[in-house]
Amino acid sequence: MNEDKVIRDSVHDLIQFSGASKLDQFLLKIIDAPEFQRLRRIKQLAMSNLVYQGADHTRFAHSVGAMWMARRLVRHLRTQSKASFTDEEECLVTLAALLHDIGHGPFSHAFEGVTKERHEFRTGEIISDPDTTINKILKEFDPIAPEEIENIILKQSEKNHLSTIVSSQLDADRLDYIARDTLMTGAKYGRFDLEWLFHTITFNPIKKCLVVSYKGLSAVEAYLIARHNLYKNVYFHKTVRSAEIMLRKALQRAKQLVKEGKLKLEQLEYLPICNLLSDKKVELKYYLELDDSMILQVLKSWRNHPDKTLSYLANGIINRHLLKAIDLTDIKSYEEINHVHKTSKEEVSRQNFDPEYFCVMDEPKDIAYKSYSPDEDEPDTVVYIQSREGSLNEVSRISSTIRSLSEQLMMHRLYVPEEARDKINLVLNSEPNFRGKNNE
Repeated sequence: MNEDKVIRDSVHDLIQFSGASKLDQFLLKIIDAPEFQRLRRIKQLAMSNLVYQGADHTRFAHSVGAMWMARRLVRHLRTQSKASFTDEEECLVTLAALLHDIGHGPFSHAFEGVTKERHEFRTGEIISDPDTTINKILKEFDPIAPEEIENIILKQSEKNHLSTIVSSQLDADRLDYIARDTLMTGAKYGRFDLEWLFHTITFNPIKKCLVVSYKGLSAVEAYLIARHNLYKNVYFHKTVRSAEIMLRKALQRAKQLVKEGKLKLEQLEYLPICNLLSDKKVELKYYLELDDSMILQVLKSWRNHPDKTLSYLANGIINRHLLKAIDLTDIKSYEEINHVHKTSKEEVSRQNFDPEYFCVMDEPKDIAYKSYSPDEDEPDTVVYIQSREGSLNEVSRISSTIRSLSEQLMMHRLYVPEEARDKINLVLNSEPNFRGKNNE
């Protein structure tokens, strides 16, 4: 018999693997696979550590945590009703939760702005490609496991209730990242009562979805408020967004210089970067070599490049000399926002900066909770509250707090170099209709 294994986790304490469990032994094999170990070298929150110094946690830690949340959730539901999930379904959900982020590139979502492809596509590719270690391990577990797990993650499974455990508005992924990002950033407003929420979750066999007892309404409210506050104060923080914009623009500039023959691919030490900066789709074998450290290494090499734009962006990221935000959120008219953008581009150009890279409009947006709409393709992802009498109510219909969270959180910011920011503000503040705020 194999030994029991334990992972000490900062959020969930002891994550345990039984030596007697076939599933647990395969989970450990997957965790040890090269494709999964790569996630140790990709930060969960990209460049948020430039603001929140503790936010150095990785996709690896989150993926293991999401797996643990999925396993706990399914086992909790099975104690209530054996009919809710079969042994096979418990295995598939647990494996899917572990692998749901396997396709993330360097600096996570910031990288998707360069490749123009979502990480879910790469996740499916890594799981299904017969040359990956992950695929081989899954086939050893069950020949049809790769297809089943890919379908669960991509929400293409006939067993939709399995997908909702991994990805919905109340899922293993969010339960982990809200708790983990809150802890690692020190953002106290992201706290919620995870244990009580677990205690009040049940499975509805008719709707084939998770429901929460009326006793858990306050826990659901706190969970959704926590998510809203993390988006508002961490993920959408003006300095975090600035760093991610500069990373995206630096890689876009490098691609442009390659096209123009001003950045020679043979000068780059790493083949995966060469592949990334070409117009071709990045081959999977090269994609799996990409991580945060490799991107940082090429940024360091570009700090002294003769192209002023590339060197400025690279230096700015490495030394935290970031673009400054001008907050336009209070401006309600898009016509007015476009006028401000145009005026700012002209001033940036006068300061000898290319406005394509140094006058960037950013409009991050999110909805903390999407309420039920009969027109939606997936209305079953809403959260239901079960009353004392047993009837189900969509949560926003009984909670004014959650109704308010159904409104879109959206920000309008303009990012410009510090050298040009003050003059742009002088120009903008001289206009009677400008009501923006300067955020340094």
